[in-house]
Amino acid sequence: MLNSCRNTAIALFVILIATPLASVAKGPAGVLLYARQSGNIWVLLGHDHNLGRWCDFGGKQKENESTKDTAIRELKEETRYVYGGEITVILGDPYKTSGGYHQYFAEVPFVPIPYLMRSSPEKKKPEELEMNAYLWIPLDVLLQVAKDGRVQRYTRLPKLYIPYGISTGNILRDELARTLRLMENDEKLRGKFISGYREK
Repeated sequence: MLNSCRNTAIALFVILIATPLASVAKGPAGVLLYARQSGNIWVLLGHDHNLGRWCDFGGKQKENESTKDTAIRELKEETRYVYGGEITVILGDPYKTSGGYHQYFAEVPFVPIPYLMRSSPEKKKPEELEMNAYLWIPLDVLLQVAKDGRVQRYTRLPKLYIPYGISTGNILRDELARTLRLMENDEKLRGKFISGYREK
């Protein structure tokens, strides 16, 4: 009996050691997308009408799903299958926030907002889509907004970047705002994002 328990424990230990970290990591995950356009770095955000906030693209992890799989599934669903579907996204290692969110960063081709808004291969009704609007915002503006948000109750995007005719508000999701603020002082996080968009 003792030998059987010992053998089982050793086998379990070997399985755990041999399993990649990404497949055992648990928690919600998402992707912050950026593109190079007109000499700037632009970050794509979606407006989650359920939260009433501008967000990256992510959500809850399903059973037996790695955080990377979660991030890509959510990215496909929330960008109406434009990114992660017909446009392949390559993800590196995530940055795990203090709230347990696995934040990935990925460079993608710049896709105009009207194209994103019209795309929906599942032919869902507008009210069934998680994201009801999208915007591209310069990275330096987004970082400044997050920094300024420390002294305000909410982190608000400049109305200049909110799509015309969209009455969705301009508040940034709290977890994303915290991640962006951390970039200022966290060399590891800054390296994950900034190394991805340095001129090649």
